[in-house]
Amino acid sequence: MNYPAIRSAAILAGGRGTRMGVLGQLYPKAVLPVCNLPLIHRQLRIVSECGIEEAVVLVGHRAEMVQRSVARAKHLPLRIRFVKQKQMTGAAQGLLELRPHLHSPFLLLLGDVFLVPRRLPRMFSIFAGQGAAGVLATRFEQDPEAVRSNFSVTVTGCGRVTRVIEKPAAPAAACKGVGIYVFGAEIFDAIERTPASPPRGERELTDAIQVMIDSGRVVMAADVVADDVNLNSAAELLKANLAMLRHLKQDNLIARDSLIGPGVRLRSCVVGASAAITGRADLRNCVVFDGAEVDGPGALSNAVITPETTACCGPVTALSAWAAAGQ
Repeated sequence: MNYPAIRSAAILAGGRGTRMGVLGQLYPKAVLPVCNLPLIHRQLRIVSECGIEEAVVLVGHRAEMVQRSVARAKHLPLRIRFVKQKQMTGAAQGLLELRPHLHSPFLLLLGDVFLVPRRLPRMFSIFAGQGAAGVLATRFEQDPEAVRSNFSVTVTGCGRVTRVIEKPAAPAAACKGVGIYVFGAEIFDAIERTPASPPRGERELTDAIQVMIDSGRVVMAADVVADDVNLNSAAELLKANLAMLRHLKQDNLIARDSLIGPGVRLRSCVVGASAAITGRADLRNCVVFDGAEVDGPGALSNAVITPETTACCGPVTALSAWAAAGQ
């Protein structure tokens, strides 16, 4: 189904991923795999399924890897343009640099968030029906730590947003934002009026949204996401893969051209293309990247394994109710 009012989409995929350590140095977060599909492919699929035909991707850190990954998504009926971020000073500044390339209103996705959408086009009908300047995808989050790593959203009974707080210091269970938005042109003026926040000296997108709210613009919330994981660490990448694996109702997901040796034991693992696991290795709750090799014997759990490094994550216990139910 097409939604003519929303003609273009933006994906912000230029971040450095500094909190991911070595993994973030090696890979831009947008190409990290969730059940053997790069994150940005999943986001482009969301855009396409909304009937949008044009996407602008903001790139920065390891831009060539993002572009090569997107080039392999030729099956999607999208016109895709890349814009290199000039100033690495936050998501709001990155969005401002895309202003000449976007039609208003537009769909915006943060390139480091794994999303499972649910009735996403409701955002478009809310935007049009309420005369809104913005619509934020939200979901109720019981884990305070997950709220702390995103932003909290205060909503009235009719769904109007009155307050957004980036990475709140002491959140309780709350409505949180999940990294997908519909904006009108008003967002660009709000960004220009938003001061840089200490200590990073970056303009925060949430601050710009609050500027819109404080100036009297209508900003609405929409419960249109079944699950989300903000990929700021190797543990969160592992969490996203395990959540998707549960949703697929599979014990393991193994690429067809990978090599799994005799005596190897896998439990809740995702194994990428051309990977090799041999030597009676015993893996549990692991993500093995394309081309990575594991040569046992020995047990390994809760890890992300790439051709260059292994990131040990510790127990991953905070799977969502959606993942646990396989919905």
